[in-house]
Amino acid sequence: MQSNLEKKLKETAKANPLTKAEKNMLWAKIENIINQKHSFQPFTFFKLKPKLVFASFMIIAIIGVSTAVAGASNDAGPGDLLYPIDIALERVQLALSREENKDNLRLKFAEERLKEAQRALTFQGNSNSVSITISTSTENNFKRIKKANKTLPIALERLEETREFLEQKGNEQAAEHVNDIIEKLISLAQSHVSDLDELEIKISNNNKIKEEVRAFSTKIKIKFKFNRSGNKKKAAVCHIPPDNPENAHTIGIAEPAVQAHLAHGDYLGECENGDQDNNNGDPTLDIIAPIISNIGSSVSTNTADITWDTDEESDSAVWYSTTTPIVLSSSLLIESADLVTSHTISLSGLSVNTTYYFVVGSLDSSDNKATSTESSFITTLTLDTIAPIISNIILSVSTNTVDITWDTDEESDSVVWYSTTTPLIISGDTLFVDSSSLVTTHNISLLGLNASTTYYFIVNSFDSSGNKATSIESSFIILTPDTTAPIISNISLSVSTNTADIIWNTDEPSNSKAWYSTTTPIVLGSSSFIESTNLVASHAVSLSSLNASTTYYFIVGSTDEFNNEATSTESSFTTL
Repeated sequence: MQSNLEKKLKETAKANPLTKAEKNMLWAKIENIINQKHSFQPFTFFKLKPKLVFASFMIIAIIGVSTAVAGASNDAGPGDLLYPIDIALERVQLALSREENKDNLRLKFAEERLKEAQRALTFQGNSNSVSITISTSTENNFKRIKKANKTLPIALERLEETREFLEQKGNEQAAEHVNDIIEKLISLAQSHVSDLDELEIKISNNNKIKEEVRAFSTKIKIKFKFNRSGNKKKAAVCHIPPDNPENAHTIGIAEPAVQAHLAHGDYLGECENGDQDNNNGDPTLDIIAPIISNIGSSVSTNTADITWDTDEESDSAVWYSTTTPIVLSSSLLIESADLVTSHTISLSGLSVNTTYYFVVGSLDSSDNKATSTESSFITTLTLDTIAPIISNIILSVSTNTVDITWDTDEESDSVVWYSTTTPLIISGDTLFVDSSSLVTTHNISLLGLNASTTYYFIVNSFDSSGNKATSIESSFIILTPDTTAPIISNISLSVSTNTADIIWNTDEPSNSKAWYSTTTPIVLGSSSFIESTNLVASHAVSLSSLNASTTYYFIVGSTDEFNNEATSTESSFTTL
């Protein structure tokens, strides 16, 4: 039984007989289309005269593409041999239909794109069955997954083209209907990504298959602009129906659909009347990706620091490879979850004199992702194999600590190994103090050492290329703690009407302090005093603003660097 379309084509062909030259040209074009079946372009037909268009379909029907094939093509999807015929037939139907019916036909074809995606995904069932099937029939099921991955992006592209055409034409109601179909397609894509991600987790014994599944999932996430968890961000939009503007209400829509809604009168944010659908819209949702700028690299023989800026706080990721173009899903990745605007990622373990290609990426707190274009750098050729030179080792020793300083001729880190036994053997049990800062002047402090003890030590310095310098073994002795207070002697006075200079000596450097009062005995905790913190052996303290003809009582005191304190007996003087 013939379809209505086929009847129309036959009637048109009878009414428009072809010349011999036209027939030869038509056969040549059809043969070319058949020979290039995988790159079939349905629009090729429409470069012909109208009567050649109809005749071409009649000839296809004669050579085997008749009612049965046309029916089969209705179930075809992207990648199938008959799919171009399906699309071409749709174009012919549009060409033959009346103008007032064309938009309804476009909506019908939009529904067909959704059905194609649904058919492409029906093989999956649930992720458990996919996992079992893939482990037993990998090649067959990967073909199915590839078909699903091809069908979803093509369906999205065709639907977005249809929506844009209807919007430009001014048919907002039809455009909104297509937008609803896109939302359903997005839901299908989310389900597909969820299944693939779950499948990737379950594959534990075949890294190649695991990487391919991850690549399939990443492709859909990128095409549909999903975030890392596979979800679509929604923004709150006040939707104003063209035929009923008083029924404005807030809806939550996926990011790709925002511009379409804004184009026909909706606006971002909740409606003023407060009406809101229950679809998780967020009026404050950030849907703008960070802007990446100032990408730079600092390269050595086997390391590289990649830096860049963003206009908002976001995380940091660098994909890199020795091959170009970079495929994000299979390239090496270094990342940091810290949200910053100045980004630095360090790459290590690189090969000498090698070209590396890289892409940087930043994801903000709203899961908006930005990636740069591909850049490259070349690691340096000359490998540093010369160790630092250690010199000027100096020690500063006290009763339980020692400061060890030294110099190197190039920037390097600092390590001091120490022990109470000799020879000093460096092992996992040897005590050490280190600093990873790369400097040329080094300082390491050893604390908590035992008094009156000899310690042996070695210093190390590693440069950025891993070259190590080691000093010879040296030693130091921790001093015996001083527990003896200074001895005060030779106290003397120089007195005037309202001043007095008190002078004394000690047998070791110590500070100076004098307590004084007009009452006796002197109480050190409550009496006035004058002091100097300078550690000296000859002491002098001046008392001022004294009362004339008054007797004053005083005590002097001195404390050495080890906090040993000495005080004199109480003495007195009388001002003039």
